[in-house]
Amino acid sequence: MTNKPESTDSYIQKVSEDTVRALADLRKQNERLRLQAAALESERDHMGQERMRLHEQLITTRDELSARREEHRALLRRLNDIQDENQRVAAQFVDIETQNANLANLYVASHQLRSSLDRDDVLTAIKEIIVNLIGSEDFSIFERPDGEDHLVLIDAFEKPSPTAAKVEIPLGAGIIGGAAESGQMYIVGDQRTHAAGIAACIPLKVQEEVVGVVAVFNLLPQKADGVQALDRELFDLLSQQAGMALYCTRLQAAWLRTRGPVATLSATS
Repeated sequence: MTNKPESTDSYIQKVSEDTVRALADLRKQNERLRLQAAALESERDHMGQERMRLHEQLITTRDELSARREEHRALLRRLNDIQDENQRVAAQFVDIETQNANLANLYVASHQLRSSLDRDDVLTAIKEIIVNLIGSEDFSIFERPDGEDHLVLIDAFEKPSPTAAKVEIPLGAGIIGGAAESGQMYIVGDQRTHAAGIAACIPLKVQEEVVGVVAVFNLLPQKADGVQALDRELFDLLSQQAGMALYCTRLQAAWLRTRGPVATLSATS
């Protein structure tokens, strides 16, 4: 009976000690949790700041990307402008080269027509211009005798075209005779009605008087696009200079006839 109080006091003391230890553990655990919570709060603040920094960086990157895209579009527009300019300059260069070649061809053709008073040489020069520059191997050359009202076939590429089988053509007859009478050049496409088998008809003139006609019946296959600007210039050159060259051969022949054999001998020597 005397041991009971001691046992109760010991139990109470033990419970009290256990309670103190439990409270101490709870305080430690609570402090640890508080520290962890503070660390988490600090980490959350840091993450919030990092998130804000990344958000600002994202906005800056988007702005830079937008600026780069606009710069890229501007460079593309400039590149397109440069390419267009290069194409324009290249086309202009080709045009200049073509014009230079055309001028050279016209000069050569003009020189050929003016380089001789021999009739055969002049006819050969006319044929070379038509074959090599205009592009035809189907043509005939007619001459109008002085004071006559008809044309006479004097030459062709190889033989007279079937379309020009008549040796003489009266002035005003058909396209060829009409060109000789009017002095107007005929080119397929310039008139509403086309003459079958004739691509062009060029009157040969001395001033405004027609002394002959060149009839071009067909163009070569490489001239599928028809008569071009250079061809028209060559037609004009033939009309004026070939007409004058043929007329000069007439005068030369007439002069030689009046001078007799001595003049003929000196002219050929």
